[in-house]
Amino acid sequence: MDILSHIPALLTILPMLMATLIVAVNNNKFGNVLFTITCNITFFLSLYLLLKVLNNGLQRYNFGDWIAPFGIEYKITTIRAYVVTILGFLASIIPFIYRVTLAEIGSKKLCLFYGVFLLCISGLMGMVLTNDLFNIYVFLEISSLATYALIAVGLNKQALLASFNYLVIGTVGASLYLAAVGILYAITGSLNIDDIKQILLNQQGYDGLVNLAIILGVVGLAIKSALIPYHFWLAPAYSTAPSVVAAFLAGVATKVSIYVFIIFLGVFDYPQFILDALLVVALVAIIYGSVTALMQNNIARLLAFSSIANIGYIFLGLAIFSQNGLIASTYHIFSHAFAKTAMFVALAIIAFKTGGITLKHFKGMGKASPVTMAGFVLGGLTLIGIPGTSGFITKWYLLQAAIELSLYKQIIVIAFLAIASLTATAYIWKVIEAAYFEKAEYNASPNAGFDLRFALWVLLVITLIFGFNSIPLVDVATQIAQEVMQ
Repeated sequence: MDILSHIPALLTILPMLMATLIVAVNNNKFGNVLFTITCNITFFLSLYLLLKVLNNGLQRYNFGDWIAPFGIEYKITTIRAYVVTILGFLASIIPFIYRVTLAEIGSKKLCLFYGVFLLCISGLMGMVLTNDLFNIYVFLEISSLATYALIAVGLNKQALLASFNYLVIGTVGASLYLAAVGILYAITGSLNIDDIKQILLNQQGYDGLVNLAIILGVVGLAIKSALIPYHFWLAPAYSTAPSVVAAFLAGVATKVSIYVFIIFLGVFDYPQFILDALLVVALVAIIYGSVTALMQNNIARLLAFSSIANIGYIFLGLAIFSQNGLIASTYHIFSHAFAKTAMFVALAIIAFKTGGITLKHFKGMGKASPVTMAGFVLGGLTLIGIPGTSGFITKWYLLQAAIELSLYKQIIVIAFLAIASLTATAYIWKVIEAAYFEKAEYNASPNAGFDLRFALWVLLVITLIFGFNSIPLVDVATQIAQEVMQ
């Protein structure tokens, strides 16, 4: 048996099996070793899959040799392999944040954390790889239930309320998506994405039920993606969850939901009335997220509202729906995932050192933790879009996409991008000012350790590499844009 041919299945099955084993054994040392090995194997399997797709094109995997649409199929396109690789890499970084994890979760819950985290990875991988609308729902629920537990697993009691609120709104989102899938199954008699798309295409026009399915699915996935006005679960979750959880969620959880959003719209050939609505909502998200971030004193909440703005950037590129717009969206999934994860890792180090995550805890950190603060600042420059960072590439392609619009829309989009960039400069400068120009108001504890700083700079070096040499990733993003527009 060629095990490499079963990599798509292994990406979901392996983390799930290892999660069960870690929780069953319930030994912290064993759990840490197995967790680290599993995360790294998952990354290398996902990287192999990406290279295989880039070299050989579309890959399909049928469970039990049942051919779609009768059996469950994994379909690995460039965009799917791309998202899976980002997910796998960020998962492989998490074991380096062990010290903070132990401090914020406690030794008694450590194996539970490892197991639930791997379950979350399994669910996210399945959402990306499956070509079945109902299977997306199943994996969505697996990853969501794991996420609720990850937010609440720490020692912060406020996280319980944040987790419960997220559970309620997340359940509403998943239920709306499931209702959409049910309607589509009643109309087409199929759950396979390609099959449903072909059946709807043959109908030559959508009736009211199909439009209802589109709206229900879009709203449900918008909730999971934290798109305005369904964003209100995100800031409490990010600011109360353990730092390692916030770092991972900021990097990939919403990105996977956005990917599913794109795939779901593709079933209906990206209806124009949805794209028009997305354009307005994306622009509001960009401004609202940026301005609200500027008002925050809690740095985790600042980064959370910044994420809302950056989710707006991704949806803006999708809403414009040109090659440049889709390149911008795809590139920003990468750029924001790595930069924001790095900033949350830096925040975890500062919290470990000072005992808090508010602006006052950053005072004097430019001198007390120069390496960490340099990393935080570099991540901030990426969010602003300074030339030389991957964030600049995103905004460059968004501007090119905006120029393709009508003059009226050009002015609005470019004005909103400029205002958001200036606002991002202001909220990043607020942290820089505290770190480098104000004196510390507390006694800092010893450094968190080399492993944390190593994880931080691995993430940032990658963003710099693709900021200065964007051609390889732009080529992949171009290929993805062409696939989406077919």
